[in-house]
Amino acid sequence: MLRRELDEVISEFSSNFGSHFDKVIHRLPVEASAGLNPAILVAARVVAYHETKWRELKVCMTTTRAKCCAGWRAPS
Repeated sequence: MLRRELDEVISEFSSNFGSHFDKVIHRLPVEASAGLNPAILVAARVVAYHETKWRELKVCMTTTRAKCCAGWRAPS
């Protein structure tokens, strides 16, 4: 459910929009975050996103994209 909402926000506002996770939180049913501070939820998701991005980011020293991306695989 969260991934679907995030994908919808990205398609509506573009991938460069700065408040993806805020929008997702506001679209969730109230019971999904009952008793929780929405700012904490957004901050936790942003940290998780950046940690995943840097863990999975690979430096490529080749000159062609085909060579660079040949060994890349999406995280599971």
